[in-house]
Amino acid sequence: MKKYIIFVIANVVFLGYAAAGARLEMQHSLNEWRDQVLYFVLIDRFENGCKCDDFDVNPRDPGGFHGGDLEGVRARLPYLQELGVTGIWLSPVARNRPMRFYGRQPYHGYWIWDHFTFDPRFGTMRKLRELCQDLHRRGMKLLLDMVVNHAGYDAPIAKEKPELFHQTDEIRDWNDREQLESGRLFGLPDFASEKPGVQLFFDKVARHWIETIHPDGFRLDAVKHVPLGFWKHFNGVVAMTAGREFLSLGELLDGNPTVMNRTWREGGFTSLFDYPLYYTVLDVIARGGDARQLGVRFGMDRIYPEAGMLSTFLDNHDLDRFMTSCGGDERRYRLGLVLLLTARGIPMLCYGDEAGLPGAQEPWGENRRSMRFDTESGLFRFTKALIALRRGSEALRRGFQKHLAMDRDLYAFARLVPDQQAIVVFNLATAPRDIRIPLAAPLPDGARAVMPAGLPQPGVATPTVRNGELSTRIDGLQAGVFLFEADSPMMWASECDRLLKSRMAPFELGTARLECRLRLDHEPASGSSVLLIGGLPQLGEWDAGSPVLPELARTASGTWDVAVDLPAGSVFECKFLIRGPDGSVAWQPGDNAICETASGAGIRLERTW
Repeated sequence: MKKYIIFVIANVVFLGYAAAGARLEMQHSLNEWRDQVLYFVLIDRFENGCKCDDFDVNPRDPGGFHGGDLEGVRARLPYLQELGVTGIWLSPVARNRPMRFYGRQPYHGYWIWDHFTFDPRFGTMRKLRELCQDLHRRGMKLLLDMVVNHAGYDAPIAKEKPELFHQTDEIRDWNDREQLESGRLFGLPDFASEKPGVQLFFDKVARHWIETIHPDGFRLDAVKHVPLGFWKHFNGVVAMTAGREFLSLGELLDGNPTVMNRTWREGGFTSLFDYPLYYTVLDVIARGGDARQLGVRFGMDRIYPEAGMLSTFLDNHDLDRFMTSCGGDERRYRLGLVLLLTARGIPMLCYGDEAGLPGAQEPWGENRRSMRFDTESGLFRFTKALIALRRGSEALRRGFQKHLAMDRDLYAFARLVPDQQAIVVFNLATAPRDIRIPLAAPLPDGARAVMPAGLPQPGVATPTVRNGELSTRIDGLQAGVFLFEADSPMMWASECDRLLKSRMAPFELGTARLECRLRLDHEPASGSSVLLIGGLPQLGEWDAGSPVLPELARTASGTWDVAVDLPAGSVFECKFLIRGPDGSVAWQPGDNAICETASGAGIRLERTW
């Protein structure tokens, strides 16, 4: 009987690896996207290349047209190549509402009136084809913005074919899924995406732009406002039309990795914008929050189909500029750039990030101000050096990411391939500190790091390696990036294999366990149960109804204790909750506890409620 049980478990694990392997194989044709550094161009605010398409242009009007067009984008391709980016995402180019709406112009492109024609204020369809061809000749990629949730205000199609639209009010409850998917987004006519007629309409729209322009991908707007059934169908049609290497990059404005994971898998996307990471970077780097949150966030990568395919960013046209979020502190801003261009994912710069453009989203859309070009600025040179570093390092482009160390003011991770490891260390304190962290893979004592040429790292000492640790000194609000080359081919293949298996089946059979002891001082009502909950499968994945939640035992008056085996290599949050005799649940107030077993040791956590 025991042999049979072991056989079944082994086969379940094997099938898990096989399924994960199939997912990895599906991603193989998309691997080239990992090598890209993309750049968002809000066409109207980038560069005015031809006065012939200037209609009602006023660069001083924050809600009006500033004159940017495709001729301007094309004229600035040498600038983008000098910066080092490898592709651009263009704001929508389909014909928009031709007049103002309550004093504002559709300079952004999201008030579409005709999904099949080009907006003359940005140029012509021919110029778009020429831009795409020019990009491809330069080895660069093009993403077009696809808007399927809504039409523009007073769009003719909403009057001519009302059956294609929901006859609903504006969204008022942003936590109501039904309202999100069927209500009007800021009053815009909302397509009834669940209807076959709407799906067929957008099948034609997608094929039209793919066959006419031959872009390399779509950026897909307002994902959470459209049912997953539509996305699964639409993305399937796009893949059949354009090929498996075509990128379907969805904008899901949600900070919950579980929601991201579900949407990614069920909607058939090849990538999503990494909003969960954005919110964490905003809190930790821009606002000086607990650096351990970065460890928790990257620890959740285990749930995604492939975290390396997420598109990372610091800001966009719907958010405050990251420089503004940093309070104008260029040191923090540079830390954000380092993280963006060294961590896993496909980095997406917003136009002007390399210039440190400031601006709040509200009240006047200052985050969408006109572009500023200056190739001699310190930030331009710094961004250019980071991009060159990433593009020149296989570890930084495609390497497995491994957590190394963290505390309140420090975070360190590695990127690893068989022949190279990159180690990135952030000192988020304002004072210098001496740092000792473990290596991602073995190095002999005295091994020398490659300090990337061209990347200024003031206040970062050349590291030393001894007894499996890296030691260095880093000034306050600085980051160190260190590269180590293998002494022999495939030197770290076994470490990469372990990371691959961990990614394919995290915390499954064979993962080492460490005993963790947790104690709570509290006196709940008689008959209550005290439970531990958190962001691991063994802790219920934050599901208060999970049957696996560890239950604490009363060891003394007002004292509760539990010992639980948790997977080695984990970084997670947890807290206590009380289930009353009537089934009610009370969560421990205050912040979650942040824990790690990544150091190979168990944890001891004591809390008072």
